[in-house]
Amino acid sequence: MRQYTLVFMEQRIGAPRPTPVPGHAGVATFAAADEEAALEYIREHFAERVKNCVRADLSSLKIVPDSAASGGTRLVDDTHASPQFQDTYVRFNAATKTIEADWESTRTTLISDLAVARSGG
Repeated sequence: MRQYTLVFMEQRIGAPRPTPVPGHAGVATFAAADEEAALEYIREHFAERVKNCVRADLSSLKIVPDSAASGGTRLVDDTHASPQFQDTYVRFNAATKTIEADWESTRTTLISDLAVARSGG
């Protein structure tokens, strides 16, 4: 299982990029088995919130058993273990009326990150 965090983003006037919705309405956390299950959970529980924002940023941490931790589990950032890892963006598709992965934003972010990495910035 993984703990997923969904950050709802809005586009503010004058801001070059989407920014998080302020307050507790800007973040949701839930557990799911994988990204497909996470997308289904988002469709069932957060469709209206995603529909009312530019996009939502989806990230996750692995839930692992740990007898020393309170509650018996802890979260581990294992993203470095997967060479295929990338941030996932979720959006409401008005044409199909569904919640889906926003691969266009993901691709744009990866390309812009690559340019920064090459310039040494």
